[in-house]
Amino acid sequence: MKVFGKYFSLALILLILVFSIFSVFGYSYYLGDNEKVIIKDAKDLKLSTDLDGGTKLTVKPVDAAYTDEIFDIIEKRVALLGLVDHKLYVQDSTGYIEIVIPEDVRGDYSAVELASYFCGMGYVTLRPGSEYQQMMVDSSNAPAFISPGGDTASTIVLSSDYITGSSVTKQKYDGETRYYVDIDLNDEGAFLLSQVTDPNLSTDTGSIYETSVSIWIDDRMIACPYVSDHMNDGTMSFTDDNMTKFKAELLSAIIEAGPMPCSMELVSVSDASSVSGTAPVKMIFLTAAVFAFVLAFALIYRYRLNGIIIMLCVMLQFALLMAMFTGFFGGKKAILINHASLCAAGLSLVLTAFCGILVAEKIRAKLLKGSVLESAVKSGFKSASSLILDITVVFSLISLMGILMFGGSGFA
Repeated sequence: MKVFGKYFSLALILLILVFSIFSVFGYSYYLGDNEKVIIKDAKDLKLSTDLDGGTKLTVKPVDAAYTDEIFDIIEKRVALLGLVDHKLYVQDSTGYIEIVIPEDVRGDYSAVELASYFCGMGYVTLRPGSEYQQMMVDSSNAPAFISPGGDTASTIVLSSDYITGSSVTKQKYDGETRYYVDIDLNDEGAFLLSQVTDPNLSTDTGSIYETSVSIWIDDRMIACPYVSDHMNDGTMSFTDDNMTKFKAELLSAIIEAGPMPCSMELVSVSDASSVSGTAPVKMIFLTAAVFAFVLAFALIYRYRLNGIIIMLCVMLQFALLMAMFTGFFGGKKAILINHASLCAAGLSLVLTAFCGILVAEKIRAKLLKGSVLESAVKSGFKSASSLILDITVVFSLISLMGILMFGGSGFA
């Protein structure tokens, strides 16, 4: 039975092999000392807190009466950012709020700095000028300007009191992608912004038109734009040279969730231990690699061409899983791997191999009885299809139950 032509089959095999190689080894190049990642590789796999641990940040609200409200705002910030596998809870005995950020979190910041963003007050201010008191380098190797100074500290043009929401937009200039954080204002804020950016007013009347301004979250400058337009649509947008997609989403999530009702004190920063550690994970991958080689040899030895086809199917599925977990292309977020998602992925690969073996065994049995190849293939697929469907449904239900019971929201 000839379903596909020889050249089509060879091209398909070549595509599977190339895709599998790229999903494991990736592709990147260097511009000077900077690595430009086009396709991610196995090193970009990210482990969740139950496999690799994380960083636990404990904070204490200055006013305990606002504990529940603060908890809800932190939870909203995390949800808006889309960070999976975090842990957030309130200690019953002390009333302290604890958040555990995965050590291998995908982003520009370290887990400690990311957690400090989540637990900051998140109060936004628009100020004239860009004077500051201290400069440092953050964990993303970008400059960070701390505490406004001079006239910048003494004057506030707009604040969180006028903000109703935030979002992220993407624009391209000369082939370069830039990310902007858009801040939506209420009617009063829109009127004030329109007034201070009116080109017909002078700086003596408080106008910031054709001047540099700074946008701050708490005591940290997040952008220093130059006002060159009359902003009369109730929206204020900003970016800077270090604004990545992740940073824009993080700032937008904090602004969208709103400021805290009171400040918080940092009680402790500590490591959160994993359930099993990374050693068992490495052992699982090593065992899987050895098993794959043994399985390939056994299948090819017993089924010849059908064995090669089975291994190609398993290889394709493995490459798809790797691409999904790593994010494949450089700009995509990786999915954190936990125990449940790791077991579900392994189970799906075993299921693919088992179904292929079942079909190959049916075809082999028909050939041994003297059937011609075309008849054996048709009969083999027909007799195995109903059994494969039953097995797939059962295995899928087991996998789904495991994910729902033991976690893995990112993989689900």
